[in-house]
Amino acid sequence: MKLEKISFLIFFLSLFITSKFAFAEECGLPFEKKSDNFVVGYGSLMNSKSRLGTAPTSEEFYPIVIYDYKRSFGQRGNFYKTTFLTSQNQNNSFFNAIYFKVSEDDLNRIDRRESGYCRKKVDNGKIELLGKDKNKSNKVFWIYAARAENVKPPSKDYPIAQSYVDLFLGGCFEAEIKYELKDFAKQCVETTDNWSKSWVNDRVHPRRPFDIPFAVRIDNLLKEKISFYQNIKIE
Repeated sequence: MKLEKISFLIFFLSLFITSKFAFAEECGLPFEKKSDNFVVGYGSLMNSKSRLGTAPTSEEFYPIVIYDYKRSFGQRGNFYKTTFLTSQNQNNSFFNAIYFKVSEDDLNRIDRRESGYCRKKVDNGKIELLGKDKNKSNKVFWIYAARAENVKPPSKDYPIAQSYVDLFLGGCFEAEIKYELKDFAKQCVETTDNWSKSWVNDRVHPRRPFDIPFAVRIDNLLKEKISFYQNIKIE
């Protein structure tokens, strides 16, 4: 009887360890040197100024749609008391974004920047390329996804910060203008969940300091799509 219990315990522990390492392997897989590696940017990485500060070779970017994933405000910052965007697997969902080629050094730097996320490989069947290049062969697409235990909606202590929204939507407008994509920025808003009244306008004293291109266009878009935006308080 004792032997049976020990055997069962060993079997259970082996399953736990196997599943744990399987999850660990899924996060941060090695750079694929025999393929072209691309990162999907769906938040601040959509913004050229923000992106190039981490990945200097990523000046060129291209529009993309990711299927069976959702984008939402759900990633709390460590140093910054802010809720950032994240992505999660969710069937029948989609969002628009950009993708950009990275070197191995670039990918390592982005990994450090996005350390609270899980970098996962996206199935090429869940990707639609919107630019002229529709060829997905020999291309690997990485996305920084939420770790389920970390997903929390915006709150009074961890609000949405306007300075971060400006980075995100500024990048959406960059793609819309460069590729002449009608309503691309509007789709960025529509395919993002967890817009919340826990939101502060920190443009005067940004929680994440930066210049604010497209500010008027961003405000007009948010007033159109987010009913309570005009009531967001200024810090």
